[in-house]
Amino acid sequence: MKPVQKNMNVDLTDVPYVKCQYCEGEVFVPAMIHKLVSAIQSPNGQEGLVSIQISVCMECGTVMGEKEPREVNMPDEPLEGDLVH
Repeated sequence: MKPVQKNMNVDLTDVPYVKCQYCEGEVFVPAMIHKLVSAIQSPNGQEGLVSIQISVCMECGTVMGEKEPREVNMPDEPLEGDLVH
């Protein structure tokens, strides 16, 4: 038996934008944070790197969804080699 899939049409003009809880900014950029898991903590006994995608408020640099504000250091100007549109 195949699962029944419903097609939902959502009018996005009626859906509110997500806002930064600290500055009310509405534009977020994707970023990555990395955590180093020690061999003792790792299920396979080997040290490893875990990458986690986060969203950062473009206005104030706060990581979205965190209870305490934590700013991510973002350069004011493009770094050498960055693509600029």
